[in-house]
Amino acid sequence: MNVNNYTNERLIKYSLVLSSLVLLNYFFWSINSWQIIRYINFFLLLLTFTHFFVSTKFNSYWHVKIIILLLLLICLGSPTSAIDSRSLFLFSAKILFYESNLYFRLDSNNDIINHFTDVVYSKPKLAITLSATLSQLLGYWNEIYPKSTNIIIILPPIIFLISFFKERAFALLWVFIVLFFSGRLLINGLMDGIIALYFVASVLISYKIFTQKKESEKLLFYLLLFVFFSILSLTKNEGGVMVVMIFLSSLFIDLIYKKRVNLKLLF
Repeated sequence: MNVNNYTNERLIKYSLVLSSLVLLNYFFWSINSWQIIRYINFFLLLLTFTHFFVSTKFNSYWHVKIIILLLLLICLGSPTSAIDSRSLFLFSAKILFYESNLYFRLDSNNDIINHFTDVVYSKPKLAITLSATLSQLLGYWNEIYPKSTNIIIILPPIIFLISFFKERAFALLWVFIVLFFSGRLLINGLMDGIIALYFVASVLISYKIFTQKKESEKLLFYLLLFVFFSILSLTKNEGGVMVVMIFLSSLFIDLIYKKRVNLKLLF
Protein backbone atom coordinates (compact mmCIF):
# COMPACT_ATOMS: atom_id res chain seq x y z
CA MET A 1 0.00 0.00 0.00
CA ASN A 2 1.37 3.40 -0.98
CA VAL A 3 -0.70 6.06 0.77
CA ASN A 4 0.78 8.77 -1.45
CA ASN A 5 -0.65 7.38 -4.68
CA TYR A 6 -4.27 6.54 -3.90
CA THR A 7 -7.03 7.80 -1.62
CA ASN A 8 -10.77 7.37 -1.83
CA GLU A 9 -12.01 10.78 -0.78
CA ARG A 10 -15.63 9.62 -0.62
CA LEU A 11 -14.74 7.06 2.05
CA ILE A 12 -12.73 9.62 4.00
CA LYS A 13 -15.65 12.08 4.03
CA TYR A 14 -18.02 9.30 5.11
CA SER A 15 -15.66 8.40 7.93
CA LEU A 16 -15.59 12.05 9.04
CA VAL A 17 -19.39 12.37 9.10
CA LEU A 18 -19.95 9.09 10.97
CA SER A 19 -17.25 9.76 13.57
CA SER A 20 -18.54 13.32 14.08
CA LEU A 21 -22.00 11.98 14.93
CA VAL A 22 -20.44 9.56 17.43
CA LEU A 23 -18.61 12.48 19.05
CA LEU A 24 -21.77 14.60 19.03
CA ASN A 25 -23.59 11.94 21.05
CA TYR A 26 -21.02 12.35 23.82
CA PHE A 27 -21.20 16.14 23.52
CA PHE A 28 -24.97 16.11 24.08
CA TRP A 29 -24.50 13.92 27.15
CA SER A 30 -21.77 16.22 28.45
CA ILE A 31 -24.04 19.30 28.35
CA ASN A 32 -27.04 17.37 29.74
CA SER A 33 -29.10 18.16 26.66
CA TRP A 34 -32.71 17.17 26.26
CA GLN A 35 -33.20 13.48 25.64
CA ILE A 36 -35.00 14.13 22.37
CA ILE A 37 -31.87 15.83 21.00
CA ARG A 38 -29.77 12.76 21.81
CA TYR A 39 -32.39 10.57 20.13
CA ILE A 40 -32.38 12.69 16.96
CA ASN A 41 -28.60 12.54 16.80
CA PHE A 42 -28.69 8.76 17.33
CA PHE A 43 -31.22 8.33 14.51
CA LEU A 44 -28.95 10.36 12.20
CA LEU A 45 -26.06 8.17 13.32
CA LEU A 46 -27.99 5.00 12.49
CA LEU A 47 -29.01 6.39 9.10
CA THR A 48 -25.39 7.28 8.32
CA PHE A 49 -24.22 3.86 9.49
CA THR A 50 -26.86 2.17 7.31
CA HIS A 51 -25.95 4.33 4.32
CA PHE A 52 -22.67 2.49 3.91
CA PHE A 53 -24.54 -0.82 3.48
CA VAL A 54 -27.32 0.33 1.16
CA SER A 55 -25.62 2.98 -1.00
CA THR A 56 -24.59 1.89 -4.49
CA LYS A 57 -21.53 4.15 -4.16
CA PHE A 58 -19.95 1.58 -1.85
CA ASN A 59 -20.95 -1.57 -3.73
CA SER A 60 -17.33 -2.46 -4.40
CA TYR A 61 -16.77 -2.84 -0.66
CA TRP A 62 -19.35 -5.60 -0.27
CA HIS A 63 -16.82 -7.79 1.56
CA VAL A 64 -16.33 -5.13 4.25
CA LYS A 65 -20.11 -4.82 4.60
CA ILE A 66 -20.45 -8.56 5.18
CA ILE A 67 -17.65 -8.60 7.77
CA ILE A 68 -19.11 -5.65 9.71
CA LEU A 69 -22.58 -7.25 9.72
CA LEU A 70 -21.09 -10.56 10.90
CA LEU A 71 -19.29 -8.75 13.71
CA LEU A 72 -22.58 -7.12 14.68
CA LEU A 73 -24.41 -10.47 14.72
CA ILE A 74 -21.65 -12.15 16.74
CA CYS A 75 -21.66 -9.24 19.19
CA LEU A 76 -25.43 -9.54 19.66
CA GLY A 77 -25.27 -13.32 19.95
CA SER A 78 -22.43 -13.64 22.46
CA PRO A 79 -22.58 -13.15 26.24
CA THR A 80 -20.58 -10.43 27.93
CA SER A 81 -18.01 -12.48 29.83
CA ALA A 82 -15.04 -10.11 30.16
CA ILE A 83 -14.79 -8.79 33.74
CA ASP A 84 -13.75 -5.26 32.76
CA SER A 85 -16.49 -5.11 30.16
CA ARG A 86 -19.23 -6.00 32.66
CA SER A 87 -17.88 -4.31 35.79
CA LEU A 88 -16.53 -1.08 34.31
CA PHE A 89 -17.94 -0.18 30.92
CA LEU A 90 -21.38 -1.81 30.89
CA PHE A 91 -21.95 -0.95 34.55
CA SER A 92 -21.22 2.70 33.75
CA ALA A 93 -23.63 2.54 30.80
CA LYS A 94 -26.28 0.98 33.06
CA ILE A 95 -25.94 3.87 35.52
CA LEU A 96 -26.37 6.37 32.70
CA PHE A 97 -29.36 4.40 31.41
CA TYR A 98 -31.18 4.80 34.73
CA GLU A 99 -29.90 8.21 35.83
CA SER A 100 -29.65 9.91 32.40
CA ASN A 101 -27.00 12.19 33.88
CA LEU A 102 -23.30 12.07 33.05
CA TYR A 103 -22.53 13.89 36.32
CA PHE A 104 -24.58 11.64 38.62
CA ARG A 105 -21.60 10.99 40.89
CA LEU A 106 -21.04 14.71 41.44
CA ASP A 107 -24.71 15.20 42.30
CA SER A 108 -24.84 12.33 44.79
CA ASN A 109 -24.48 12.95 48.54
CA ASN A 110 -24.13 9.26 49.30
CA ASP A 111 -20.49 8.71 50.32
CA ILE A 112 -20.80 4.94 49.93
CA ILE A 113 -22.01 5.25 46.36
CA ASN A 114 -19.31 7.79 45.57
CA HIS A 115 -16.58 5.53 46.96
CA PHE A 116 -17.92 2.49 45.09
CA THR A 117 -18.11 4.32 41.78
CA ASP A 118 -14.75 6.13 41.99
CA VAL A 119 -13.06 3.62 39.69
CA VAL A 120 -16.05 3.47 37.34
CA TYR A 121 -16.35 7.23 36.99
CA SER A 122 -12.63 7.73 36.47
CA LYS A 123 -12.95 6.11 33.03
CA PRO A 124 -13.69 8.13 29.86
CA LYS A 125 -17.26 7.61 28.77
CA LEU A 126 -17.65 8.25 25.05
CA ALA A 127 -18.42 4.62 24.17
CA ILE A 128 -20.74 3.99 27.11
CA THR A 129 -22.82 7.10 26.36
CA LEU A 130 -23.63 5.58 22.97
CA SER A 131 -24.66 2.32 24.67
CA ALA A 132 -26.81 4.27 27.13
CA THR A 133 -28.50 6.21 24.34
CA LEU A 134 -29.41 2.99 22.51
CA SER A 135 -30.74 1.42 25.73
CA GLN A 136 -32.85 4.46 26.57
CA LEU A 137 -34.21 4.49 23.03
CA LEU A 138 -35.24 0.82 23.34
CA GLY A 139 -36.52 1.32 26.87
CA TYR A 140 -34.86 -1.59 28.68
CA TRP A 141 -31.43 -2.86 29.71
CA ASN A 142 -29.49 -6.08 29.45
CA GLU A 143 -25.82 -7.00 29.16
CA ILE A 144 -25.87 -8.11 25.52
CA TYR A 145 -27.12 -5.55 23.02
CA PRO A 146 -25.64 -2.31 24.56
CA LYS A 147 -22.11 -3.36 23.62
CA SER A 148 -23.17 -3.65 19.95
CA THR A 149 -22.73 0.12 19.61
CA ASN A 150 -18.97 -0.56 19.62
CA ILE A 151 -19.40 -1.84 16.06
CA ILE A 152 -20.64 1.61 15.05
CA ILE A 153 -17.66 3.24 16.75
CA ILE A 154 -15.06 1.07 15.00
CA LEU A 155 -16.50 1.64 11.52
CA PRO A 156 -15.02 5.16 10.91
CA PRO A 157 -11.35 4.13 11.38
CA ILE A 158 -11.90 0.94 9.37
CA ILE A 159 -13.48 2.90 6.51
CA PHE A 160 -10.71 5.47 6.65
CA LEU A 161 -7.93 2.88 6.58
CA ILE A 162 -9.36 0.90 3.67
CA SER A 163 -9.73 4.15 1.68
CA PHE A 164 -6.00 3.90 0.87
CA PHE A 165 -6.26 0.47 -0.75
CA LYS A 166 -6.77 0.70 -4.49
CA GLU A 167 -7.04 -3.07 -4.84
CA ARG A 168 -10.08 -4.44 -2.99
CA ALA A 169 -8.27 -7.73 -2.40
CA PHE A 170 -5.66 -5.92 -0.28
CA ALA A 171 -8.40 -4.19 1.68
CA LEU A 172 -10.02 -7.56 2.37
CA LEU A 173 -6.67 -9.04 3.40
CA TRP A 174 -6.04 -6.15 5.80
CA VAL A 175 -9.47 -6.60 7.42
CA PHE A 176 -8.80 -10.31 7.89
CA ILE A 177 -5.45 -9.53 9.52
CA VAL A 178 -7.18 -7.12 11.93
CA LEU A 179 -9.78 -9.77 12.79
CA PHE A 180 -7.09 -12.43 13.27
CA PHE A 181 -5.14 -10.38 15.80
CA SER A 182 -7.87 -8.39 17.56
CA GLY A 183 -11.27 -9.63 16.38
CA ARG A 184 -12.38 -10.62 19.87
CA LEU A 185 -11.52 -7.19 21.24
CA LEU A 186 -13.99 -5.61 18.82
CA ILE A 187 -17.05 -7.52 20.05
CA ASN A 188 -16.57 -8.23 23.77
CA GLY A 189 -17.45 -4.75 25.03
CA LEU A 190 -13.88 -3.72 25.84
CA MET A 191 -12.30 -0.49 24.60
CA ASP A 192 -8.88 -1.87 23.61
CA GLY A 193 -9.84 -2.73 20.03
CA ILE A 194 -11.43 0.69 19.54
CA ILE A 195 -8.42 2.71 20.67
CA ALA A 196 -6.09 0.46 18.64
CA LEU A 197 -7.96 1.24 15.41
CA TYR A 198 -8.22 4.96 16.14
CA PHE A 199 -4.52 5.09 17.07
CA VAL A 200 -3.44 3.54 13.76
CA ALA A 201 -5.83 5.77 11.81
CA SER A 202 -4.60 8.91 13.63
CA VAL A 203 -0.98 8.03 12.86
CA LEU A 204 -1.83 7.67 9.18
CA ILE A 205 -3.73 10.98 9.17
CA SER A 206 -0.72 12.71 10.72
CA TYR A 207 1.46 11.19 8.00
CA LYS A 208 -0.89 12.42 5.27
CA ILE A 209 -0.85 15.94 6.74
CA PHE A 210 2.95 15.81 6.78
CA THR A 211 3.21 14.68 3.13
CA GLN A 212 0.43 16.79 1.59
CA LYS A 213 1.77 19.87 -0.18
CA LYS A 214 -1.40 21.86 -0.78
CA GLU A 215 -2.95 23.43 2.32
CA SER A 216 -6.43 23.13 0.83
CA GLU A 217 -6.05 19.36 0.64
CA LYS A 218 -5.04 19.18 4.29
CA LEU A 219 -8.29 20.63 5.67
CA LEU A 220 -10.20 17.36 5.48
CA PHE A 221 -7.39 15.55 7.28
CA TYR A 222 -7.17 18.23 9.98
CA LEU A 223 -10.89 17.90 10.67
CA LEU A 224 -10.68 14.11 10.75
CA LEU A 225 -7.63 14.21 13.01
CA PHE A 226 -9.47 16.47 15.47
CA VAL A 227 -12.46 14.10 15.63
CA PHE A 228 -10.30 10.96 15.88
CA PHE A 229 -8.13 12.53 18.59
CA SER A 230 -11.26 13.46 20.53
CA ILE A 231 -12.73 9.96 20.29
CA LEU A 232 -9.38 8.36 21.14
CA SER A 233 -8.92 10.42 24.30
CA LEU A 234 -12.56 10.08 25.40
CA THR A 235 -12.75 6.29 24.98
CA LYS A 236 -10.05 5.14 27.41
CA ASN A 237 -7.38 6.75 29.58
CA GLU A 238 -4.65 5.18 27.47
CA GLY A 239 -6.10 6.97 24.46
CA GLY A 240 -5.07 10.34 25.90
CA VAL A 241 -1.48 9.10 26.19
CA MET A 242 -1.62 7.94 22.56
CA VAL A 243 -2.82 11.37 21.44
CA VAL A 244 0.11 13.04 23.23
CA MET A 245 2.55 10.55 21.66
CA ILE A 246 1.25 11.22 18.13
CA PHE A 247 1.19 14.96 18.75
CA LEU A 248 4.77 15.13 20.05
CA SER A 249 6.04 12.79 17.33
CA SER A 250 4.46 14.96 14.64
CA LEU A 251 6.04 18.10 16.07
CA PHE A 252 9.40 16.36 16.32
CA ILE A 253 9.26 15.11 12.70
CA ASP A 254 8.28 18.60 11.48
CA LEU A 255 11.20 20.07 13.38
CA ILE A 256 13.69 17.52 12.00
CA TYR A 257 12.63 17.40 8.35
CA LYS A 258 11.01 20.79 7.74
CA LYS A 259 12.99 22.84 10.25
CA ARG A 260 9.78 24.30 11.61
CA VAL A 261 6.86 23.41 13.86
CA ASN A 262 3.37 22.94 12.46
CA LEU A 263 1.44 25.22 14.82
CA LYS A 264 -1.90 24.08 13.38
CA LEU A 265 -1.56 20.89 15.39
CA LEU A 266 -1.88 23.02 18.52
CA PHE A 267 -5.46 23.98 17.70
